[in-house]
Amino acid sequence: MKKYSLLLLVTFTLIEINAQVTISGKIKDNKGKPVAGASVSLKDTYDGTVTDSTGHYIFTASEKGDFIFLVSNIGYKSFEQKVTVDSKSISIDAVIKEELSELKAVTVISGSFAAGDNTSVTVCSVRSCSFSTSRARSITATGKPASRATSIP
Repeated sequence: MKKYSLLLLVTFTLIEINAQVTISGKIKDNKGKPVAGASVSLKDTYDGTVTDSTGHYIFTASEKGDFIFLVSNIGYKSFEQKVTVDSKSISIDAVIKEELSELKAVTVISGSFAAGDNTSVTVCSVRSCSFSTSRARSITATGKPASRATSIP
């Protein structure tokens, strides 16, 4: 009987030592809205998950010790917080701030060429919203207008 008691005690001790800790919480933006699809993890480990559509997350940490809790998502500044993972469950709610980024310039050129007067070439740039239209002459022997160019600088 003593053998079984000792074996049972050792088994429960090993289970307790290797027990995983649950980390859960909710991620919101600076306007109080839930952030879906944010990456939530313990930095430099394989432990983590992604938030659901309501901003909630839950995962288990397989390692114990001091870590950096990390939240990141496209369009937001990363959030970091020191945490100590021991045998207790941890609840961390975080607020991440939007990160403004500026698009310098994009030019899209589109064109088609066909016989007739209604062929168009479109040029678009994000910097300005004005447009201009001009008629171009064909380089054919007929001398009739063959294309129209529309520019959106």
